[in-house]
Amino acid sequence: MAMQNAESVLNGLKLRPHQKVAVDFIVDGLRRADSVILESPTGSGKTLIALTSAYRYASEEGRKILYLTRTNSQQQAVFRDLGLFLRGSGIRAAPLQGRQNMCLLYREISQETEFSSESLSRFCNSRKKMVREGNPSACRFFNSRISSRETSDRILGGFMTAEELLLFGRENTICPYESVKASLKSADLVVAPYAFFLNYNIAERFLDQWGVDRSDLVVILDEAHNLPDLARNIASFQISVRSLDAAESEIGRYGDPELIHGIHASDAVEYMRDSIQVLARDFLGDNDESRIKHTAFMENLMIVSKQSSAKIHEMLVNLDIHGENVASTMEKEGRIPRSHILAITQKILAMDELDEDLYISTISSDNGGTLSVSCLDPSRVLDPLRLSKTVHISGTLSPVDSYMKITGFTESRYRIIGPVFPERNHLMLYSTEITTKYDRFDSSEIERMRSMIEHIIATVKRKCIVFFPSHAVMEKVISGGFVFPFLAELKSMNQEEISEVISDFRNGEMPLMAVSGGRISEGLDFPGRQLQMVIVAGIPYPRPDVRQKAMFQFYEKMYGSGWEMSVTFPAIVRIRQEIGRLIRSESDYGVSIILDSRISAHRKYFPGLRSSSDPAKDALHFFMERDYSMDSPGNA
Repeated sequence: MAMQNAESVLNGLKLRPHQKVAVDFIVDGLRRADSVILESPTGSGKTLIALTSAYRYASEEGRKILYLTRTNSQQQAVFRDLGLFLRGSGIRAAPLQGRQNMCLLYREISQETEFSSESLSRFCNSRKKMVREGNPSACRFFNSRISSRETSDRILGGFMTAEELLLFGRENTICPYESVKASLKSADLVVAPYAFFLNYNIAERFLDQWGVDRSDLVVILDEAHNLPDLARNIASFQISVRSLDAAESEIGRYGDPELIHGIHASDAVEYMRDSIQVLARDFLGDNDESRIKHTAFMENLMIVSKQSSAKIHEMLVNLDIHGENVASTMEKEGRIPRSHILAITQKILAMDELDEDLYISTISSDNGGTLSVSCLDPSRVLDPLRLSKTVHISGTLSPVDSYMKITGFTESRYRIIGPVFPERNHLMLYSTEITTKYDRFDSSEIERMRSMIEHIIATVKRKCIVFFPSHAVMEKVISGGFVFPFLAELKSMNQEEISEVISDFRNGEMPLMAVSGGRISEGLDFPGRQLQMVIVAGIPYPRPDVRQKAMFQFYEKMYGSGWEMSVTFPAIVRIRQEIGRLIRSESDYGVSIILDSRISAHRKYFPGLRSSSDPAKDALHFFMERDYSMDSPGNA
């Protein structure tokens, strides 16, 4: 019934021509295939397009909808649009986030930041068990009201964001996380973070709580250009000397049992630390990072411990059991059962299960020595998504062919929606006078970059964000100072400090120095004259480190297009995201300037891009013309 009501409400919406085209394409595509890819520019109403098309198809097939977002702000935007377009439709929607964001008790009793979803789940289950056994003080938020009809109706019918749900939980002494879980079976739509659903085990528990199979779902992948990196990160892990030091401290607190004859837990940790340090000594030399064989760590472990492969496995299994015991003891102490011992042994034991062709192992000097295992092929992690109908939507998916190959959705139907705002509102320039190419970006080129940025900002005098390809490049350029005060997104800043910088930028006139791929480069709106100029201070090609070279070789071997898939695709996506901060509505107008001559090789991804020998002069002329046009009577 809710789906039918939603259909009626959606049919009453006045879609713009490009939105109707996009919705028809997606619905028809889902009827014909399992996945649809849509690139639609900023300001085109991607959320409305995705929701409208998903509901139209889901109502035909009796499916439910899962809407995945990367950030909290994107989740808030989805619920804002739900309230705007579907109020009164009868659709029941749940905001889902992990316990770390939704557990009110955890926020009260713990200052720890290093925990896994599994350890927090154990902590929560332990507290719930104590409540059920007659100790309500174990968690006052876990009570009968979490499963009441009143709570369910308030959550599902109110299009509540996660922040509103947290406030609701505090005010009513109700656990937000458990309340959503209790309400799930009545939900038509769930909005959840990507990381939550890409973790297979967590996703399976969530689907069981919802009472659906993957084949029952239409999954909307919002800002889908993030999907490759998110999937790679889910499947990658590290073991550092620092984490082994933490495990050793844990052994000092919780006991040092004998694992195999003559070898205690503390000995095993010492062997692991020695193995990493030996690998660092043998492979790094003057480098910060080096590729190693997948078997190198285990081979070194056998050498330093003087044990056979079978004995090493037995030692690790018993250390894993000790880690479980430590976690259980932490539970009884009322702490988050975050065992460093358990986390480390599970990672090492998992190494035996990895496909060597799809992963790369490296040793680095970070944190006293770090062993990293990194996923090269995210398509394997994304395999479970193919059991559902999927809608991939973003303003920046080109080159789409690369996106399809990287994610494994090669059979998808796809469409690219062109610009939806007047092209005269956006001037795109690039300078032929400068580059941030590694072998040419010396002190004179740094000074030239600093001088060009200073000249453009001081001449044009518009609200401006400058995006640098990395923190290292930004620090080199801004260290020389400018003739004007400025704000900067520093690497050391926490989220609260970043939010303060963003607020200062919105409310002031100082330019903002930021980093490509950082926390300001996507997902933020700067409407009207809050932002009128974007300077891209160098193409953000991935750093040519060991992982990047391995990824290039992997895609070159697989598809013969290693450069496009490992270098061009991520760089173009980042630049288009940054430029996308600029024009968000019909009345916005602005200038984007790319300070890197190498962009000429990618002009096909930037329609309207033209070279300029004097970007400051051309930008100033554009603004003078547009200001006059916008301010003239009848032309606003």
